[in-house]
Amino acid sequence: MKPHFIAVLTVLALGTMILPVQAQQRGPIIDMHVHTGDGSVQDEVAMMEEFHVVKAFLSGSLEEVYSWTDVAPGRFIPSLMFPVFGLEGFPNLDSLRAEYLAGRLQGMGEITAQYVGIPPNAPSLEPYFALAEELEIPVLIHTLGSGIPRSTFRASAGHPLLLEEVLVRHPRLRIYLEGAGYPFLHDMIALMHQYPQVYADLSGITRRIPLEAFYEYLRALVRAGFGERLMWGTDGPPSTIPQAVEAIESASFLTDEQKADIFYNNAARFLRLSDEEIARHHGR
Repeated sequence: MKPHFIAVLTVLALGTMILPVQAQQRGPIIDMHVHTGDGSVQDEVAMMEEFHVVKAFLSGSLEEVYSWTDVAPGRFIPSLMFPVFGLEGFPNLDSLRAEYLAGRLQGMGEITAQYVGIPPNAPSLEPYFALAEELEIPVLIHTLGSGIPRSTFRASAGHPLLLEEVLVRHPRLRIYLEGAGYPFLHDMIALMHQYPQVYADLSGITRRIPLEAFYEYLRALVRAGFGERLMWGTDGPPSTIPQAVEAIESASFLTDEQKADIFYNNAARFLRLSDEEIARHHGR
């Protein structure tokens, strides 16, 4: 057998051995943006296992969310998405409170009011923010300049600074913005600078915009000092997990520590995970 052919086989053989090791060496990941409507719970859990995604913020209708948590207890942070597409009403506040107090719901959102033209500072949302602050519930809101095409969607309702008065009224509100408020970079920088309780997920912008544009936006937020408040997410079916992981792993301007922060540490802090759960996620 020719020497160069032996070398090629050796490289290929090493490659097949190295890839699984790399997967094992990747630290735990938290997905801060999963929807029940984007796939089946079995497919989601299988892909989470493959990529070491140990927990996910799950939003959808109550029926669907509870169905998923029954199948995979402890895997998801169950959260009510509202208004649910096709059902434009807002949930009953007393019923919602009861679900939280019973421990059946642990998050609020995704709040999709922008899809019906309602900005985050609208009076109709105020009682929900008050409830989330009172019960210390983490909140996900769709506040950015793009979304699924709908005649009622308003990009103008997506400016992150529209949240400012909400944050003034509710200084203990834990809230994070989908897609880091893209493309309203300067709004996001101003908001995150002034209100340290504001975090952001990167989710759909890892694939819905050109990778170069995503890197420019991510780099700007990191340079502005917010690398410890950015969280990984998918906002898509299980098949989007590999691409969303690769978008962060291939960001050469991020250090290993910054990547670990985005993949896990920032979300663990935002969600206030216990030391015991964090240790379990790291196999300790």
